[in-house]
Formats: sequence, C-alpha cells, structure tokens
Amino acid sequence: MRDHTSGANVEERLRRSQMELQWIQRQLAIIGARNKHNHHLLAKCKRAKLHAALQEKNRLNLELITHHLKTSKYDQVRSDCDQLRQTLAVVSQERDVAQQQKSHLQGRVENLEQVLKVSCC
Repeated sequence: MRDHTSGANVEERLRRSQMELQWIQRQLAIIGARNKHNHHLLAKCKRAKLHAALQEKNRLNLELITHHLKTSKYDQVRSDCDQLRQTLAVVSQERDVAQQQKSHLQGRVENLEQVLKVSCC
C-alpha cells in the first residue's frame, strides 16, 4: 500500500520550507532598510539563510522524488502480482478441467478393459 501520509508530510514540509524562505526574505529586506550600516552583515546572513533554506528544499525534493519512485515501483509490483494471480486462476481452472477429463477417460478405459475381459474369457 502507498503511504499517502508520508508523501503528504514531505509535501507539507516542502511548502512550509518555501513559506519560511519567503518570510526570511521579507524580514531580511525590512532589517536591511532599517540598518543600512549593517548591509554587509545582513547580506552575509541572508545568503547563509537562503543557502540553508535552499539546501533544505533540495533535500525535501529528493525525498519526494524517492517517495514517488518507490510508489511507482510498488504500483508496478502490484500490477505484476495481479497479472500473476489472474494467470494462476486460469491455469488452475485448466488443471481442474484436465483432471476431470483424465478421470472420465480412466473410467472409459476401465469399462473397455472389463468388456475385453468378459469377451475374451
């Protein structure tokens, strides 16, 4: 079964990360306007936070891709399993028919053997 909760959690964390990145960008812009003399430090901080946020976003994207790949592989295995079950059902039915035919033919052979015994003796 697919784990929709973990996929939803990854997407939610990704959305939150993007929202946090936007919030950080707005806050840094406000701080930069108030403290022009600290422009160099703010730019450095902004780059570090943006870099960290982008790294987190990339990590979450990789996690999401991995989840989707696992889901795709699970769907393929499930499809293969369903096909094998259908094939098993058909083969089982064919086996049952063959066993019935064998039983019927064995009965006929036994009857013919009895007829031959009676006519020979």
